[in-house]
Amino acid sequence: MELDEHVPVYIPEPEHPEYHVPSDDDIQVKDPPYADDASPTTESPRYIAELGQGLICSLGHDARTIARVADRAEDVGYVRALQASENRMMTSIEEVNLRVSYQAQIRRQESEDFYTQLHNARTDRRDIRLEIDVVRGQRTAYETELHERQRAKDDAVRQLMCIYVLEARAQIDTVEDTDNSC
Repeated sequence: MELDEHVPVYIPEPEHPEYHVPSDDDIQVKDPPYADDASPTTESPRYIAELGQGLICSLGHDARTIARVADRAEDVGYVRALQASENRMMTSIEEVNLRVSYQAQIRRQESEDFYTQLHNARTDRRDIRLEIDVVRGQRTAYETELHERQRAKDDAVRQLMCIYVLEARAQIDTVEDTDNSC
């Protein structure tokens, strides 16, 4: 079993055949037409004109010279195609650069916003800590005042108790004195 029998072979056609170099069979040389009213330019031995279906005629040149001229013309077409491709690539690169610049600008702005928010958060945190310290100080003052009031109440209760005890003793003493005197 051979591989060629089972695998189809695909040979792609050239994408841009106009950019490929023609073979010597494609270039045909004709004798130039002579006209009585030919201009001096057309009578020049270096005059090259395109006739009909792309056939090139030349006065005083052989097929090799014509092939070189055709190659140069194709080279010019190829160079133009390369330049067009280069222009497209440069345009694409410029578009990418613009996108990258835009993204960098956005990231820079987001970074600035982030650091502004971070700074604000740190400032808020510092302010909140100061407020917490103030509240703690107030709480301590309130607790101290509460303890003092509680002590004052406790002292007042103790004094009232002492007064009640003294009054009770005084009443007992009065009752005893009255009982003893009778």
